[in-house]
Amino acid sequence: MSTNLSAATKALGRFTTCVADQISKIGDALVKLGVLYGGYLSGMKMYPPNPNTPSASSTKVFGPAYTIEMVPQNDKTSPKPAKHFVDTIPKDAVVFVSQPKDMYSACWGGLMSTRAKYLGAKGVVFDGRFRDAGEQRGLVFARGTSILGSSIFS
Repeated sequence: MSTNLSAATKALGRFTTCVADQISKIGDALVKLGVLYGGYLSGMKMYPPNPNTPSASSTKVFGPAYTIEMVPQNDKTSPKPAKHFVDTIPKDAVVFVSQPKDMYSACWGGLMSTRAKYLGAKGVVFDGRFRDAGEQRGLVFARGTSILGSSIFS
């Protein structure tokens, strides 16, 4: 991570969701920059390391975003990466995985989380579903879970 990005990441990391005024300012700034809804993702739930502990409500994840867009397996126009996308996650990144809205299977599982954690990812945000929830109660945010695997994705 570059020095400037590292300093910016450290400065922004001091904001908390408990200080609504600070978070509102970030949302307002994102709207002014043209980010749809100020980056708000409706329907997201946190899957904390241990949901029954007091620290679960204060858990936060922060870092540079690393985005992954899942596409249906029958999409022949999207590029095919040379390596599995999980193997390209940079250290200290927050992984953001976007899943097609009409898909009900999981787009991520426990093995992917294990690899991402090994590579130094700070957390994962799924605009979709994941599976193997018991294996990855870490810093995970998602719309939901599924018992179905990701075999319909490429």
